[in-house]
Order: sequence, then structure tokens, then C-alpha cells
Amino acid sequence: MSVIRQQDFDCLPLAWAGDPTVSARDKKILKEMMQLAEYSSPSDAMLIDDDCFVCGEKLTLPYVYWHGSGGDNKGKSISLHHQCARHLAKGITQDADAITNSSYPSSL
Repeated sequence: MSVIRQQDFDCLPLAWAGDPTVSARDKKILKEMMQLAEYSSPSDAMLIDDDCFVCGEKLTLPYVYWHGSGGDNKGKSISLHHQCARHLAKGITQDADAITNSSYPSSL
């Protein structure tokens, strides 16, 4: 879970781009063949959505971001307004408590 802020979109130079021990040839390979940029931001690795998972409205910064695994190795993520994250967390907790405190079957 993360809180996404404006600075998460700021591009910064990657360590290898300014590293004098990385040869010009290796930098060229990284940039051209592997299609890596010399600059990156933390948000580049996120599956960010512009809309809130719960209410569907456009997100504004800061907001809550959760990244999970997916069976397709791509992963799944949800982005939420902070109020919607509270609402979802409360609902998930209530549902889990209902299962824990009842005689629901443990398998499908």
C-alpha cells in the first residue's frame, strides 16, 4: 500500500545514467536495446488508474494505491480517494468478521 503524492511523478536520473563505472557502450545498450530511460519516476512501475476504484470519480493527489499480484503475472492494482479507502477497508473488515463469527462453509 502506498500514498501517491506529486513527487511520485517527478522524474529523477537513474543511478546507472551518471555512474562513471558504466561504460558508454553499456549505457547505449540500456537505452536503445533494453529501452530504458535515463530518467524515471516511482510511478513508472505502478499500474496507476485515474479513477477511484470505489466511487469511479477522478482521483486527486494525494490518494491511496494498492498493488497486488495477478494470475497473469501482470499484477492488479486499485487507486482510491482516502475516504473511499476507509469505506472499503471498513467493509472488508466487516465481511471478514461476519465469516469468522459465523458458520459459513470454508470451501466452495
